[in-house]
Amino acid sequence: IDQADKNQAEFIIFPELSITGYTCGDLFYQQVLLHEASNGLSRIIDHSLNTPMMICVGAPLMHNHQLYNCAVMIQQGKILGVIPKTHLPNYGQFYEQRWFSSPSNAVDTITIENQEAPFSSKILLKAKNNSNIAIGVEICEDAFSTIPPSSYHGLAGATLIFNLAAHSDAAGTQSKRKALLSSLSARTMTGYVFASAGMYESTTDLVYSGHKLIYENGILLGESERFEKDNGLLYSLIDVELLSLERKKKRISSLSNLEQLKDYTTVYFDHTPR
Repeated sequence: IDQADKNQAEFIIFPELSITGYTCGDLFYQQVLLHEASNGLSRIIDHSLNTPMMICVGAPLMHNHQLYNCAVMIQQGKILGVIPKTHLPNYGQFYEQRWFSSPSNAVDTITIENQEAPFSSKILLKAKNNSNIAIGVEICEDAFSTIPPSSYHGLAGATLIFNLAAHSDAAGTQSKRKALLSSLSARTMTGYVFASAGMYESTTDLVYSGHKLIYENGILLGESERFEKDNGLLYSLIDVELLSLERKKKRISSLSNLEQLKDYTTVYFDHTPR
C-alpha cells in the first residue's frame, strides 16, 4: 500500500483472500484464523487513513452465521462496501462450497470495526467528483461463469471492473485467461483489472503465478511477469473518459431496465486525482 501510494496510485487491488491466503482449506473453520483475519483487516483500515487511495483486499468474513469469500473496499478509514463472491467453484481440486456461502440477491449490511457497510454482490462505487468513474467488483470464478457479474456491472454503469483472484496455473491457462478477460473488458466496455494470488500461495498441489492484467475496452494495457519472487506491483493509466464516451456511442445504458439491475446499491466516494 505504501509503495503504491508513493507512486501516486489512485486504486490498489489485492488477490482473492489476500489477508489469509486462498489455500487455507479446513482452517477456514477455525475461529483463530477468522479472528486474526479480522485483526489484519482492522490494521489495513487504520493504515488507509494515511492515503487517499481506494484499497481493495480479500478476506473471509462471517455474516449472519455464514462464512463468505469477500472483497472489502476501503478508503481513508472507511469501509465503502463488502462484495461476497457469487460463483463458488466446487469441481476438480476446488472445494469452496465446503467453506463459503453464496450471497442472496437481497441488499444487506455488515458491521466491521463498528462501521456499517453495504454487503452485496451488486454494489456500484461511484466517484462524487467524476461521473466517469464507477466501479464494480467480482472475484475469480465469477468471471469464468456463464453469465459473469461483470456483465451486469457494466450494464449498471461500471466503467472499471476489479477482479480479486486466486486463479491457478496449468498448461494453456495463461492464454485462456487473457482471452477471457480481454473479451469481458471489450463486451462491458470497461477497464478490467485482474490480480491473482502469487507463487507463495503454491503450498498444495495447485500452482499460482501472481499473474496481473489490466485491460481497457479489450486492449491489454499491462501484464506482469508470472512467478515473481518479489511482491511486484503492476501500474497502468485507464482512460475512463474515453470509456464513458464509447459507452454513450453504443447506448449501453439502454438496457438498464433489466430485472437483474434493480437490486444495485450505489456507494459514493471521494476521488482524489493524483
